[in-house]
Amino acid sequence: MAGKEKFEREEVKESIREFVNLPLVSDLEIPKIMTAVERMTDNELNSFAEDIMFARDYLSEAFRRHLNPHM
Repeated sequence: MAGKEKFEREEVKESIREFVNLPLVSDLEIPKIMTAVERMTDNELNSFAEDIMFARDYLSEAFRRHLNPHM
């Protein structure tokens, strides 16, 4: 995993829980997502965490630009 951060499993699961509790994710999908997370290997979970963090950062920047378009 050169250049990739290894995440603690419980920390990753908590971050995923926080992300899926955003209004962007349907309440019906949250249990499915969390069940899939429980079944993931550590490598799959770390890869998913990287994707989630990228999405979170991307969305944060998009919201910031939308709310303050003159920046």
